[in-house]
Amino acid sequence: MIVYRLEYNGIGPFNAADQIDLPVLNGHIEEIENEYNWKKYPTMLEDFNKPYREKYHKNYITGCISFDQLLYWFGLNLLDILCENGFYIAEYEVQEKHIIVGYSKTQVFFDMKKAVLKNKKNVYDFL
Repeated sequence: MIVYRLEYNGIGPFNAADQIDLPVLNGHIEEIENEYNWKKYPTMLEDFNKPYREKYHKNYITGCISFDQLLYWFGLNLLDILCENGFYIAEYEVQEKHIIVGYSKTQVFFDMKKAVLKNKKNVYDFL
């Protein structure tokens, strides 16, 4: 299965508490906050139950199971802002047994040590 993930040098834009956590974005925090509906989507801590987080947290990261879900999650304007600042959309191949679907049914939790990075693309490569 292919999992889509927004990354900057292998790191997502938000930490587990849904806070922007990368210095490259510091000059864009206000712009990002205006584009991203923080209350619309659960954080990783909210989307995956505690036993999964405790058991798998060290090797597991989040993504979406389709580009359309990633686009829905972030929105085109925010994806554009992030890609203009060095982010890319990573496509990982992951066996289903290493994927946990969140309560949101959009975000997935997957084992990065079992995933194979297939591509790095700009948002406009998908449109």
